[in-house]
Amino acid sequence: GFRWLELDKLPDIQSISLTAKRDSTWEVKLKYLDHIHPTHTDYPLCPERRIVKCNELSTHQKDLIDKLSG
Repeated sequence: GFRWLELDKLPDIQSISLTAKRDSTWEVKLKYLDHIHPTHTDYPLCPERRIVKCNELSTHQKDLIDKLSG
């Protein structure tokens, strides 16, 4: 199940094995150089947390929302 950990209980992120049996999600602050950003706009190196606006959704996504929300 899901649980929050206190900062002092978090493992060193670099010590976590790529084949670890447990998944985790990290909220981090990154410095991303402006001059390399244009080369990664189609493949962001770090997703951002934000609310997606309705006008950003495709027709298919809107249809799925209508279908799945009853």
